[in-house]
Amino acid sequence: MKKIIAIFASALILIALIYNVGLEIRAIKNAKVEIYDAKLGKINLIHRYVTLNLSIKIINDEKKRIEDLQGKFNIYILNVSIGEMNFSKIDIPSYSSRSISMRIKIYFDKVAESIVEAIKKLNFKITLKGYIKGKIFFSLIDYKQNVEASYQYI
Repeated sequence: MKKIIAIFASALILIALIYNVGLEIRAIKNAKVEIYDAKLGKINLIHRYVTLNLSIKIINDEKKRIEDLQGKFNIYILNVSIGEMNFSKIDIPSYSSRSISMRIKIYFDKVAESIVEAIKKLNFKITLKGYIKGKIFFSLIDYKQNVEASYQYI
């Protein structure tokens, strides 16, 4: 009888662990990355760069908290890569979001003339492509999810 109770208890613990890991994976997989604001900052004509300030929101609409979330993105303007950005280890409680602000310098000599003209006209599309990665299974395992977000600057 004790053996049956031990097997039953072990099975319940295993089911609970699998369920919890499933919730953690679902939270990371369904996290939304949105660019909610982009502002051109300082334009430096002497050193030939412009500063771009991006505001990004990461939304967790799931019932499980996301722990140690980090991300890495390539940034595109007019489908041309202008650089890379990342953020490190934030926690997002269930049914909530976190905002991240980042500043990027865009050097004119490193991008195509068409991008410089689009920035000067204040009409361009910014796209982030990359991934977010969070911890699952008692923060022992990383789970990675590809993401993409766009913002039309007008």
